[in-house]
Amino acid sequence: MRGYMGEEVVSDIERRFPIAFSILLYRDVEQAERLLRALYRPNNIYCFHVDLSADPVLHKAVESIVKCFHNVFISSKLEDVVYSSMSRLQADLNCMADLLQSNVPWKYFINSPSQQFPLKTNLELVKILTVYNGSNDIEGITQPFRMLKNRIAYKYVVKNGSMMLTGEKMGKPPHNITVVKGSAYGAFSRQFVNFTLHNQMSRDLLTYLKDVNSPDEYYWSTLNHDRMIAAPGGYTGVPDNKPFLATYANWGLGCHGKYVRGVCIYGLGDLPELVSRHELFANKFYRDYQPVALRCLEEWHFNKTFSFLPYELYYYRHLPFINGYFY
Repeated sequence: MRGYMGEEVVSDIERRFPIAFSILLYRDVEQAERLLRALYRPNNIYCFHVDLSADPVLHKAVESIVKCFHNVFISSKLEDVVYSSMSRLQADLNCMADLLQSNVPWKYFINSPSQQFPLKTNLELVKILTVYNGSNDIEGITQPFRMLKNRIAYKYVVKNGSMMLTGEKMGKPPHNITVVKGSAYGAFSRQFVNFTLHNQMSRDLLTYLKDVNSPDEYYWSTLNHDRMIAAPGGYTGVPDNKPFLATYANWGLGCHGKYVRGVCIYGLGDLPELVSRHELFANKFYRDYQPVALRCLEEWHFNKTFSFLPYELYYYRHLPFINGYFY
């Protein structure tokens, strides 16, 4: 069925280590479906979150896709996502809640925008996450010039479909928590997901961050790195001193595609670097921009799935956040 992997290609290692994924989209269902196809295994579980305000045709298309699978579903609660608002974070939380209610005993959760693509096969993901052993792969930034403190110093409100600065100062975080910045994406242990949804400190932090700009870039990072919270799989060291491997986004020089709002939209010239990186995913691609780039990466990923070559885990076994976690 359109290249989707069936039970016959799933190894015993993969069967024993199911992964949960969320895929967020607001346009281009074809690209989202290609991401699902690359990630798909019948023992995993997948939650689509479709922007509530997306074109009805897109909603119908996703509904048609999920009908083909027993382990793919649409989030039970959809958000009208406003860029950099709480609704973006809430979309992930909605999928997390649904995934915890499923019968699949998944070990890790990975949240993915539809515009990223895996750099690792499912078997490689399983091997890497097994090495993680309950620790989370979440970015942490505390350096003042990278914290973008203007986003969290004053309150914002959604107005006319965008975030507007109110001029009202934010109060102090609850429970003497120290806010840390990072990526909206990560690889989260099941214990961390359960903690996020049910712990009172995590709920209080969520309420506090609802008024800031881009709460999804502060919530996961703060939960993972603040010692007062002590979330499962959290990191005890200096956040900036460890690598972040859940996803790779190019915000600097060396983009062979084009920059959109400061981030690289990968082109064909970026592929030699991408296929050699340690990160799990690359973000981001546009299906209608240098489409050969995404097609080539898809083919490389497909061929690697069936190469059955040994995968060296030395780099991952020596990551600093593997040994410094609450678990």
